[in-house]
Amino acid sequence: MTDSRGSGIAMGGTSSSSQRRQAQIRWESFFLSFLILLFAAVSIGWFYLKAYEAVLASERKDLERLAQAAATVIDPQRHALLRSPEQTGSDLHHELLEPLVRFHQQFPSLEYVYTAIRQDHTIFFVLDTRSTDVFGTIGERDLLEDGSLFVVYENPSPTLHQAFSRQHVASEPELHDDEYGTFLSAYAPLRDQDGIFHGIVGVDINDRELKTRLAHVRRAGIAGFALALTFALVVAIGHTLFRHQQISSQLLLRERQEQLSKSEHLLKQTQQLGRITTWSIHLETLELRLDEFHLSLMGYPDTSQQRLITTLPAYSEGYVHPDDIPLLQQRLQYARENRTNDTYQDAFEYRFLRPDGSHGYFSVVAGRLRFREADGSMSASSNIVVGLAQDISERKSAEQALMHLNEELENRIASAVEAVREKERLLLYQSRLATMGEMVANIAHQWRQPLTAVSLHIQDLQMEAESAGSVDNATVQEAIIPSLEQIRFMSRTIDDFSNFFKPDKDKVFFSLREAVEETLFLLSPGLRSHNIEVHLEGQDDTILGYLNEFSQVIMNILNNARDALISRGVERPFIDIRLFHVDNRPVITIADNAGGIREHLVHHIFEPYFTTKSTSSGTGLGLYMSKVIIEESMGGKLGVRNTEVGAEFRIEL
Repeated sequence: MTDSRGSGIAMGGTSSSSQRRQAQIRWESFFLSFLILLFAAVSIGWFYLKAYEAVLASERKDLERLAQAAATVIDPQRHALLRSPEQTGSDLHHELLEPLVRFHQQFPSLEYVYTAIRQDHTIFFVLDTRSTDVFGTIGERDLLEDGSLFVVYENPSPTLHQAFSRQHVASEPELHDDEYGTFLSAYAPLRDQDGIFHGIVGVDINDRELKTRLAHVRRAGIAGFALALTFALVVAIGHTLFRHQQISSQLLLRERQEQLSKSEHLLKQTQQLGRITTWSIHLETLELRLDEFHLSLMGYPDTSQQRLITTLPAYSEGYVHPDDIPLLQQRLQYARENRTNDTYQDAFEYRFLRPDGSHGYFSVVAGRLRFREADGSMSASSNIVVGLAQDISERKSAEQALMHLNEELENRIASAVEAVREKERLLLYQSRLATMGEMVANIAHQWRQPLTAVSLHIQDLQMEAESAGSVDNATVQEAIIPSLEQIRFMSRTIDDFSNFFKPDKDKVFFSLREAVEETLFLLSPGLRSHNIEVHLEGQDDTILGYLNEFSQVIMNILNNARDALISRGVERPFIDIRLFHVDNRPVITIADNAGGIREHLVHHIFEPYFTTKSTSSGTGLGLYMSKVIIEESMGGKLGVRNTEVGAEFRIEL
């Protein structure tokens, strides 16, 4: 019972003390805010007064300078010639008024710009920029009704009289009122070149202009007061928060201790989930400190909850793969060499031994131990290195499996590529065989006429022998010589066709035009027999490539054009071959007038085994192999389009 009452009294006392502290905090905050606001009000009032005086003084100086500038545009001696109101509107009046109006127009903020004289203590206006509309109005202001000279100034200020008396520059100390309004004015003496005084030049600004400029000062004062009020509120709130912080410091300390405990628990859980351990080593004594998770990650029984302390040699002999011990010694030497390097960092991997004799992998990052000095700066120890070690055994196993998979995949890809290449070689071989069939027909055309000629020569010899009983030497020579020419022509034909089908091993430099002409020579019998005209024009080029394969492409395209012209029975068949340049690249176009390719078939003609001919007339490999040769072997482009009369194949090299 006694303990309970004591506890209750203590709790009541604590609550009362807390309330008193809260009240004290509120009064302190209010008093500080009041002092700040009072100081701000006095300071801003003084500032406004001084600013008003400064603005007024600045305006007076500006008006005095404007009055002096206005005096320079008036000719004092000619101004003295204006002597009576009857001169109003005269040429002299306008001549003297014009420069003054121009000056006023340059400074539209001025209300009045005028000249005045004094006679018998009476001041008369002589020139006034707002007294006539001959030169236009000043800004948007109205003209005065009375435009005559020598208008009496009814209520001149004492400052104006002093300006006449002392004959020097003067300005009104404050705004003054007269029959024309409320103004701030400045005056400058009007003197001729001999220094003789002839009158006063005056400039005025109205009270609205001055008040407009003073409004900026008022806004600055209001802004300053608002800033002071904000500052007072910030101080009051800051003081309140600071005092609350002091009162609740013990509670916050307990909360932080609990948070620290939770953070340590979270850190341990994070280490377990990430399979990460911490360590440190002394570079001189080789003392190695490990956390309690280190050995458990390696598969060893949990020895204790205390931090494990050992030495690097003992750890290496018992827990490190023998092949990686030199690596640890090398990294230790590297750390010693960089003990004075503030940017020292290191990262490496090593294998650790498990109790069952297998091994795993640790990924290690290391750096120098850093601690905060009394002045707040950070320093690094030259003898202690700290770091993290993460168990990456599973990742290593996955990497090795992926490596094996990549090797297997590369082998499969290589086999597939080789199979594709073998297929292309077979297709090229089939294409060559198909082309050879075409060539056999061409050889037959090439040989038919020479064989006929040789046969006729032999028959002539036979008939001569039968009729005369013998043949003289001249007759034999007459028959042998042309026969030998025909046989040599046939032999050349065999050489040409054999060279055409000889496989290319290396790239060579060759003439495009000569390659086209050689191909046309081989195909000429079949083209002539169907009355197909061939036109070849354009500039020649020498390129590096595979001559026979390029010739095969030209032959495939020409054969297709020939077959289309024959099958469609074109009345005047022709093939146009052009050689030219586009962007410094050689281009060859082969066009015919066979009517073109059907639109739905254009995108398929370069596919393997696609043909528009009957199966007995085509294999569908010619254009496919032509595209492979041009684009893969020679790095060019092969395309086709329909023209108005037929198809056009385009080769870019």
